[in-house]
Amino acid sequence: MNFVPYFDEQITIQERAIFSFKIWLIVQVGTGLLVILGSIILGRWFPAMSSDLIKLGGGFVATLAVFPGKEIFPRKETIAKCVCFKRNFQQYEDLSPEEQKLLTAQALQMIGK
Repeated sequence: MNFVPYFDEQITIQERAIFSFKIWLIVQVGTGLLVILGSIILGRWFPAMSSDLIKLGGGFVATLAVFPGKEIFPRKETIAKCVCFKRNFQQYEDLSPEEQKLLTAQALQMIGK
């Protein structure tokens, strides 16, 4: 059994998910900061509008409380596991039959999770 392509794909999927979480974070922080800066600049001419915009900007920053950061660490752990399995399967032929059987069983257990 050649599990290397499977683990390659899993590594790619997890890395893309982490990247999308980071982009989401950057967009949220950037939008919040731009709205706050805009309200400060507009506050010189429209003081009433400025206070409402600061609240809106604060709302964007407050959404960071629900940032799915807790998803990143398990995904990094999954990447580490997949890299380990991938390396072992790349050297599969060099392993003893008992080690091959154990490695295959552990990989199937991870896949079945």
